[in-house]
Amino acid sequence: MTDKVSELFKLMDRWRHLPGYRLEPQVAPYFAMYLPEILKDKFGKINETVIPEFPLRLGTLCDESTLCKSKNRKKTKSCRCSKAEVCSGRPNMSKKVDFVAFGEKATYLVELKTDMKSIKPNQIEYLATAEKVGFPKLAKAVKKMKCASSGQKPKYSCLIKMLESVEFEEALETKVVFLLPNKESCPESLREFGWDDNIITFEEVANKVKESGNLGKILACHLLKWKKSPID
Repeated sequence: MTDKVSELFKLMDRWRHLPGYRLEPQVAPYFAMYLPEILKDKFGKINETVIPEFPLRLGTLCDESTLCKSKNRKKTKSCRCSKAEVCSGRPNMSKKVDFVAFGEKATYLVELKTDMKSIKPNQIEYLATAEKVGFPKLAKAVKKMKCASSGQKPKYSCLIKMLESVEFEEALETKVVFLLPNKESCPESLREFGWDDNIITFEEVANKVKESGNLGKILACHLLKWKKSPID
């Protein structure tokens, strides 16, 4: 089994250099397995329950009463979002954050990037808005998306059950965390939002997981390779 896993990672390593291949969704489950331990050193004890691809409802990010409804989607003065893409006039559509993790000090919106060039300004902006809105409101918005959904109601029901099982503390603050190949290539905007201390590099992750059995060693080995851009 270890040989097969090693071959899988070698395949992902080769394929990440191809123009249409997205490494992030392929390695996300491996990060999720170790995420509580990865976050623990910096943020304290983390609940074992990790929620992937959490939907950030647009109508919650951009106050529903001020949603832009015009064809050219110009934002209103009272809109908290700074991009018309977020304030789109479709309140029950969503953006996604890679993981939500629950700690004793905060709830963490965790974004994984395997290529520094994939960090886009509009994504930074809606994550900043989500942090400001706070996770309790984002969690409550899941029920609104379920009601508005035509074909995803069972999946939203599963998500609601997961949220209920965690019993997260609503009074805790919400923090955005980035898992990134390195810090050197970070956009300045991450620092402008005060996230400099919320960046965990692949080298830090590798040092954490390398002692966690054969899978941890394999992941750590490739994370050190993935510190560099696939086009370098």
